[in-house]
Amino acid sequence: MDILTELAIIFLFGLGGKALEALLGAGFPASVLGLVLMLIALRTRMVKSHHIDRAAGFLSANMGFFFLPSAVAVMGDYPAVAPVLLPVIVIMVVTLLITFVVTYAVAALTQKLMKRRA
Repeated sequence: MDILTELAIIFLFGLGGKALEALLGAGFPASVLGLVLMLIALRTRMVKSHHIDRAAGFLSANMGFFFLPSAVAVMGDYPAVAPVLLPVIVIMVVTLLITFVVTYAVAALTQKLMKRRA
């Protein structure tokens, strides 16, 4: 399957999430609903992983580009962001460290349980 078809499949699930959000009114963001729809389609084998493999890999490998517009918008609104910049940076660093520690603990526990099971 060519990469444009794979991208079309992925974007159709995003569009489906957007439609579902409009039907529900409020509650969940369209992106989350689209991911849930994709998960359901993958689990029920309506869509096989090899149907979207290359496009998903491409999008994951280039994920940083998708954050550029947000970063530019924040820098454009710097006067509004400046008063809370230091607290936001501190929160980001603290949550990053917490994420690292929790990820390490879960990985270590998983390895221990897998060794015990083997």
